[in-house]
Parts: sequence; C-alpha cells; structure tokens
Amino acid sequence: MKNRDLADQIVDAANQILLEDTSDETVSPLSHAQINMLNDISYFRSKKRTSILAFSRNELLKLFELEAKLVRMNNETAVVRPLKGVLITTISNIYSKSLTFHNLTHRIRIILHFCLACCVDSLLVGCGR
Repeated sequence: MKNRDLADQIVDAANQILLEDTSDETVSPLSHAQINMLNDISYFRSKKRTSILAFSRNELLKLFELEAKLVRMNNETAVVRPLKGVLITTISNIYSKSLTFHNLTHRIRIILHFCLACCVDSLLVGCGR
C-alpha cells in the first residue's frame, strides 16, 4: 500500500468502509470529511511544504468521483447551498492554483478547464441532477 498514490489509498479506504456499512451514520460523516478534505487541500499554496497533497488531474478526478458517490449516497444535491458554494470554491481554487504554479500555456488551460468542467458535471450527474 505504500507504493500507491495517496488518492488511491483514500478512495480504497472509503470504499472499504462503505463495503462494511452504508448506513447514514457512516456515509454522512464520510461524505462530510471528503468534502472538507478536498476544500482544505484546495487552499494549500506551497507545493514544497505539502507535496504529498499535490494531486495530478487523474488523482483529482478519482477524488471528485468519490465525492460525487458519497454525496449521492448521502442524498444531498450539489446545486443546493452550502454544498454548492463549497464545491465551486474547491474547484475554482484548484483551477487557479494550477494556473499560477504551472504557468500553463493557453492550450493547456483550455484542457484543464475542460477536465475540471468534467469533474463538476460528474458531481452534478452523480448527485442526481
């Protein structure tokens, strides 16, 4: 397990918990923790200090897919406050951080924007919208 990415470990741990128990008492705190974790990570500005939390696009997609699954299981919707605001803030922070730190060309910005839009769509579709 040590050779695997942190994102994979997080997804596997959450899925293992969900295999054992899918009650509201388990899903609700797990969903809340996942949403807060991604939101907190989106505010980290120093890759040097928090390099373990510097996720690739594929890793972010896995984490957002897990978040969409948990939100759906928790019978929440991504278009209602306060969840909507948290998701928008998280995604916009990740987007702007990637533009700032990687000094991307215009072409790569478009690709990244499309990837993040897919994450949002995945969350909205996954949450029943």
